[in-house]
Amino acid sequence: LEHHYQTSRDGAEEFDRKYDEYTETYGYIDNPYEVEAREFETKWWPEFEQLLKKKLEAAGIG
Repeated sequence: LEHHYQTSRDGAEEFDRKYDEYTETYGYIDNPYEVEAREFETKWWPEFEQLLKKKLEAAGIG
């Protein structure tokens, strides 16, 4: 994700400043970092959920 690269490049302090600035400008829901994180989560969550279900079933838990 872009913001992870940005965090390592600019440092956590700069990331926090930009995050707060975006939250103030756009609000939490429309903060570009949050939008990107939700989009990423939507892509990987179903696959992760299926993998977890298979692992639990194989272990006799599910």
